[in-house]
Amino acid sequence: MFSLQSRQFDKAIERFKTVIDQKPDAESYFYLATGYENIGMKKEAVTAFQKVKSWQLIRPYHNSSTARSGN
Repeated sequence: MFSLQSRQFDKAIERFKTVIDQKPDAESYFYLATGYENIGMKKEAVTAFQKVKSWQLIRPYHNSSTARSGN
């Protein structure tokens, strides 16, 4: 996420693609989409945002930051 905050969008995109390859979740797709959007890759951004939406529809209670694990 630091890469996005520091506006290193190419680096952020590569990092979130790696994260998604290992363990996909809605939050990672959201940040991937944000990276694409910031460098003008609209088609890729829309595709990633659609993955966020479908991920949330399929797994409405699963989110990497709010997973119900007793934390």
